[in-house]
Amino acid sequence: MAVLSASAWADSEPEVKVSVASEAVPHGRPFRIQVEATGVRVGEPKVPQSGQVAINPDPVARANEISLSMTRQPVQRKVRVYHARATEYGQVTVPPFEVEIDGATIQSEPLSLTVVGVGGPSNRGALFQQDSGPDPGSAQPVAPGGDAVTWGDVVFTEASVDKTSVYQGEPVHLTLALWALDGQDVRVGRYAGARDEYPTTEGFIATDYRPAGQERREVDGLAYNVIQKRSVLYPTRTGRLTIGSWLWEGMASAGTRRGIERREYRFLTDPIHVEVKPLPPGRPAEFSGAVGVYTLEAADVPSRAEQGTPFDIAFTVRGEGNPHGTGAPVFPELENARLVDWDHRSTYENTAERVVTEKHFVYSILPMEGGQLHVPVVRYSYFDPGEEAYITESVGPFDIEIEPAPTQPERVVVGDEEIVREFGGDVWEGGIAPLMSAPGGLRPRPAFTWRAATGAAAPVAAFGLFALAVRSWRARNEDT
Repeated sequence: MAVLSASAWADSEPEVKVSVASEAVPHGRPFRIQVEATGVRVGEPKVPQSGQVAINPDPVARANEISLSMTRQPVQRKVRVYHARATEYGQVTVPPFEVEIDGATIQSEPLSLTVVGVGGPSNRGALFQQDSGPDPGSAQPVAPGGDAVTWGDVVFTEASVDKTSVYQGEPVHLTLALWALDGQDVRVGRYAGARDEYPTTEGFIATDYRPAGQERREVDGLAYNVIQKRSVLYPTRTGRLTIGSWLWEGMASAGTRRGIERREYRFLTDPIHVEVKPLPPGRPAEFSGAVGVYTLEAADVPSRAEQGTPFDIAFTVRGEGNPHGTGAPVFPELENARLVDWDHRSTYENTAERVVTEKHFVYSILPMEGGQLHVPVVRYSYFDPGEEAYITESVGPFDIEIEPAPTQPERVVVGDEEIVREFGGDVWEGGIAPLMSAPGGLRPRPAFTWRAATGAAAPVAAFGLFALAVRSWRARNEDT
């Protein structure tokens, strides 16, 4: 959405600036990079490629501003926000972003970051080692460098979240990680009947667990292969919520000084507590409960329609947030038309990093009069937990030309005289009978009359006379 303003940046030279909320970012966890480009003609940023930081090229938020001046050309300011994830520990560098501004390629300064461990509480699963094979103390596994390690170093589990203080509806990323020592002779797997019970998430709406990739990490001088799966949790109420323990059972084999040996494991992580804050006051009238980052687009708005015939207007809401909390845009009141129905369909993109919701809303409008139908601005409000503010997106207004409905022919009812004048002759001709305008008094038909009785008895009497005649004839013949 473009905004007209008069700002200090209007007098600046073409430039590209890149910033983050904090120069210390968690390893493997999403964080945001904001790109700000200023100039007369500003293109879209070119997202750099880096082996240390993976950046999603699709912006999750965007804004456009235009500053007008009486003495110079209008100046644009484009802001794009991208999701990024650090893939290495320590000091990393985000390469410059490039933007075409006023016919020239302008670069930002490189961005230096410090990548630290998981950005939220994590805990290793408590180990309950079962009896299997020789006593664990009799043969210790050997690390790839030749140093002896404990069986507790060969494999362990970890549960973590990216944050423990959130707003109601704000996503919480729960990661379950299985750490296996990186060694030629190390094998980790499940035995028959081994359990893998996910944490309970009462008070949250939880997405299905998705594979979150495999990484190689180092802890205390030992290298591990870390296999992760992740679920996105949306708190549905305020207060202190608890994510339950993760139970994992399995086995591992490793090389020892006596050869390959195997152990069975049972890990149980500690519960994780999350404090959920209520949304702040000041909710806009258009706010329907969406928490995240969203965009609103007019998907289908016709330019013409016909009076008395319904037509559809469609809008698309897309963004990252709870799919169940993404409500409909507020449709404005219309003059000379009314909303007769509306419907929607939804699609979801559920990955380990994010859940993207796209909802397509269709409104059916019935125009009552011809002429121009004015559809006011359509607004959609959501709460952005990153900005800790309510944001309102808008599209429109729209003007639709309504064609008047065709004039219907007038229906005329005529009587007998008009039919006679038009066709001539008696109105009974051609099977047309006149409408009786004065039928006279009505009375019931009698149930019994002598004429009807005589008519009914005549055939019976004739048959009786015939029978008597035949009988008399036979008697005369028999006498002779």
